[in-house]
Amino acid sequence: MKEKSTEFGNWTLSEIIEGRYFRVPDYQRGYAWGERQLAEFWEDLGSVVSSGARHYTGAITVEALGGASEITPRKGFSVVDGQQRLTTVAILFSALKLESNPLLVKAEGGDNYVFSYGANNDDQQFLRRILSGNEPGAPENSHQRNLGNALGFFQSKVERLDADQRRKIADAVMSQLTFDFRILGSEYSAGMVFETMNNRGKPLTLLEKLKNRLMYLVNTLSANGDEEAAEVLEDEKAALGDEINEAWGRIYRLLASNPQVEPLDEDEYVAAHLSVYRAPKESVYSRAVAESRLFKMFCTDAERHPK
Repeated sequence: MKEKSTEFGNWTLSEIIEGRYFRVPDYQRGYAWGERQLAEFWEDLGSVVSSGARHYTGAITVEALGGASEITPRKGFSVVDGQQRLTTVAILFSALKLESNPLLVKAEGGDNYVFSYGANNDDQQFLRRILSGNEPGAPENSHQRNLGNALGFFQSKVERLDADQRRKIADAVMSQLTFDFRILGSEYSAGMVFETMNNRGKPLTLLEKLKNRLMYLVNTLSANGDEEAAEVLEDEKAALGDEINEAWGRIYRLLASNPQVEPLDEDEYVAAHLSVYRAPKESVYSRAVAESRLFKMFCTDAERHPK
């Protein structure tokens, strides 16, 4: 395979998924694209089909399952950045109703589908029904509602297209949309990379920053050279990381539990949580004050700051 890891936007989707499978971690927020993002994607795709040119589509950054960091086939990966794009492409293929959905086929002839949500994600089966061409049923949260809306959007766009036109769209998606494809090395924290990549344009919420800060603090725990203690500590760090991810997954699912409305505002949630459990003198924390308090509580010199 040609080495292209340092070349800008040079990976096609066909090359990215070759022999690999991808999982969206359970702790990430669910599908959030609305009609504006879908319309922009469809407009870009139309230009690609008509021009025959390649089109830079964004970044897909992953973390290898099992620790490998080289870009090689036959590997499983956790999606750090790019889940919205991958989910959108998978739903588009479902709407095209071709002979197969390249993101749904099983990798390596086993049970690992090329693209899927984590096994414990509440939206996993809903998405699977969409990708399999089955009726997904009534959404149980706003993320599932967005998934269903995306399917309806693409169905409305392709319903009048013949088989040849649909095939041209599919071919363009696989070979003309291009991406930056990166696999994080073991020296990088997926949480820190996620924060850096996503804290542009729309800033990360306090909830996301808090999670990333906690994960960072877990990673800084040290046994101070004691090899026997270090082995035990690694297990404890892994358990702490799993506990944080599980807790945040539950929070995201609860905030999006009403399928009729957008997810509850995460910054307001954090401020309200602090107001109830910290009982501040000012009665209610604003978002700005909540962020300041969180920094003081979880900075590296937290003992120097009042709680």
